[in-house]
Order: sequence, then structure tokens, then C-alpha cells
Amino acid sequence: MSARRLATEHDEPTHAAIRDIMLAAVDRACPGWLRSEREDIVHDAMTRLTARLAAAPAADRPSRAYVAKVAYHALVDEIRRQARARSRVGLDELGDDAPGDRGVGPEAAVADARIVAAIRDCLSQTVQTRRAAVGLYLEGRGPSEVAAVLELSRKQADNLVHRGLADLRRCLDRKGVRP
Repeated sequence: MSARRLATEHDEPTHAAIRDIMLAAVDRACPGWLRSEREDIVHDAMTRLTARLAAAPAADRPSRAYVAKVAYHALVDEIRRQARARSRVGLDELGDDAPGDRGVGPEAAVADARIVAAIRDCLSQTVQTRRAAVGLYLEGRGPSEVAAVLELSRKQADNLVHRGLADLRRCLDRKGVRP
């Protein structure tokens, strides 16, 4: 048995030891905007691990690496879930004060609102086909989805997104808006 195992042959890994490993793994990889949900992610990972261990023979105890991997995958799944939820909210559905709702300071909220307004203005000046492609792209849709929604070939969708983003960058540069 490897020295990196959580438990010896006679000891069961404790719930607290597994949870500590998971929390450390989530802390290492968790983006700042998701820090408030660390406990939920660890809980989800613990639930996954418990289900997997219940189906495994008692002799198969999880290694530290395996426990960390389960936690990491729970984190990635949460990031994907939130990205899908955000992609369902288009730019048109955002209120002018929506970016300020993330708990940032008033200066950052004003700056975010100005950026959203500048993006909307620049998109309104863009050619319709490019505007649609860039809008879908900014919602988090991939090139294949953009092509499917707009009923274009993948190459056409890539070109529209690329050129539309270039138009958007130029317009934002003229307005003095920088990332």
C-alpha cells in the first residue's frame, strides 16, 4: 500500500481528514469570484466521494490525490454550471446596474456600468450579422453553437465572430474603454 494513502490497512479515513484535503484542493484552484461557495463545493465533492466509496470494495481506500481530484472536478462542474447560467442572460437582459450587484465597491460598479453601456453602444453600431454572432459569443456560446443558431457554416461563424470582435475592440478603443 502506498505511503500516500489516507489510511492504513486498519484505519478508516476520517471524514474530517478527507474534508480538509478537499477544502485545500478547492482553495488552491477556486477563482476569487467563487470563494463564497467553497463550502458548497466541498459538500458536493464529499457527496460524490461517499457515493463512489459505497460502491467500491472496502479494501479500496481513496488516496490523497484521488480525494483532491474529486474536489477539483466538483469545482470545475460548479464553474461550468455558473457559466451556463450566465450564458442564459444576454446583454439585453442585463440592467444598467447589474454588474454592481456582485458586491463590488461603488467605483467598480460605476466603471462596470460604463463598460456595459459602451459595449451595447458599440454592438448597436456593428453590422447585424456580426452583432448577432458576437452577441452569442459574449453569452458564452462556442463557435459550433453560434454556427448552429445562425444557420451558418462553422467557418462563416468564426469569421463573423472574429471580425465582429475586431469591430468591437476598435469602437471601445475610440471610446477609451480598456479591459
